[in-house]
Formats: sequence, C-alpha cells, structure tokens
Amino acid sequence: MGCNGSYGRVLPQDVCDNMLRKYPECYRYMKLCREFQCPCVCTLAYDSCTELLLMPYVHVNQRIVYDIRRSCHGNCNLKEIRLVESFMNKEENKQLFNTTRNFTECNYTVFDHFRASGELMESVVVYIEELLNVGIKVLFSNWYGTHSWVHKLEWSGASHFNSQRYKPWVLWKKTGKRKLGELVGEKKTYGDLTLLRVYNAGHAVSKDQPEAVFYKNIIYYGKFNCVTTKNKTNLENYYLILIIIVDNKMF
Repeated sequence: MGCNGSYGRVLPQDVCDNMLRKYPECYRYMKLCREFQCPCVCTLAYDSCTELLLMPYVHVNQRIVYDIRRSCHGNCNLKEIRLVESFMNKEENKQLFNTTRNFTECNYTVFDHFRASGELMESVVVYIEELLNVGIKVLFSNWYGTHSWVHKLEWSGASHFNSQRYKPWVLWKKTGKRKLGELVGEKKTYGDLTLLRVYNAGHAVSKDQPEAVFYKNIIYYGKFNCVTTKNKTNLENYYLILIIIVDNKMF
C-alpha cells in the first residue's frame, strides 16, 4: 500500500523495489515457522520480516504506522494514547480498577517475552475457522489482508458468505454534522459472520469514525440480535462475528 495503493505513493521506488526483492526471505522464514513451530525459528521470522518490510517504512517516512495518512515528527505515537494514559492514571480511576500501578500503552518487557515465544508469527487461521463454527462473537481487525483471509476461511457457511455482495453501511441517526443515512462503509453477512468495512478510518477507527462504529449504530442499524433492558444493553446476546476493516481512503 505504501508503494502503489489507492491513497498514493509514500515510499520511494527504490525502497519499494528493495522490499520486493527481500520479501521471499521473509516468506521463507514464515513458512519454516509454521512448519516447525519452533520459537527460535519463529522469532527469526519476526525479526527478519520486521527488518525487511516494516523498518523501511518507519525509517523513510515520518508517518504513523497505524494510519498512512497522518504525518508525525519525532514522536509517531498517536497523541490520543497520551490522553488515555493521563485519564487512566488519575488516582480516582486507578481506585475504580482496584490498582495502584500505572497504565501504559505498551509493556516492552511483556512484548519481548511474547516475541521470544515465537507466537507473533504463528498462523491463527485454523483457530479462527474453529471459532466461526462454534459461534464465537467478536473479532476486530486492515482491509486487503483481512478481506483476503476471511474469504479463505473453511467453515460451514463459507460458500454462502463468499457469494454475498457488500451492502451499504449507513448512520442510523443524525449526529452533529453527520446526516441520517450517510454512507460510512459497507458490510456483508451470512450466519455468524459479518464483515464490516469502515470508510476513511485508520487503525484508530473509533477515533476516526466514532459514529460509524458506535455500538448503537451496530445494534440498531445492523439489526443484530441483542437484548436491551432499562439500564443496559446485553452485549452477550450477539450472534455474529464482527470484523471491522478500516480503510484509509474511500474508493
């Protein structure tokens, strides 16, 4: 997407060419990881793919990795994360969670152990297929990648789901400058699986398009099965898998 995506080029051609040449090395390690399921091989696969395919984007661009549209200078973390940390670390909020420890965006000690386990590069497709067939409720995740693997899942409703056409996803009510019925994405549904694509959103979809993914828009417009009581909505009564696919540019 950084080389010839619909949003436009953000990487120089020589960088793109070099990444394309090095991709087979990344793929080879990934294949070995999934064949042998050995932590040392899977860690090597993660390090190789990160260095060959992610780092060029990080080093060449001053753009946020979560959203190709947004530039950053020096600190490429989403500024909203700092606001979340500040909110969560207020003493009254820590008391609500019955903790004395501070909230942080990432714990790199935990991440390093997770990386060393090799699990970062193991395929989870087989688990997703099993979850679909037992009615698991919610999955959240990017457009091309998610669209591709969702349509390759082997589950009881696969052929029916894959044959469905996308339908408009609109706002269920007028909110601020947003109009009732405004097109904000598209979805397709069969059985327990709903695939939702949200237009004009990055990784932080709830910030970029809050109205589109606000739970009432999902409940009322999506007409998914849930039970509403006087005080709360029982979200345990969903019978679907909702995969939110964020899309950097509507096209």
